[in-house]
Amino acid sequence: MPLGDTISTMPLGDTISTMPLGDTISTMPLEDTISTMPLGDTISTMPLGDTISTMPLGDTISTMPLGDTISTMPLGEPYPPCH
Repeated sequence: MPLGDTISTMPLGDTISTMPLGDTISTMPLEDTISTMPLGDTISTMPLGDTISTMPLGDTISTMPLGDTISTMPLGEPYPPCH
């Protein structure tokens, strides 16, 4: 994940155009959760600044055009904080 950009738009059922860390997220309150985010798999609860409770180990989010994929996020591992 590149650092220093923002999430521009995040419509459910679409793809995340950029998901970088180190800046603000414009269209997603940090205290809300993503209820359905179909990116090859569904992340049922993903509160930013909390932990990702349901993401299969070793799975990748292949529809994030970031030049990289999120390859492994172990359950219970803290999600990298947005500053």
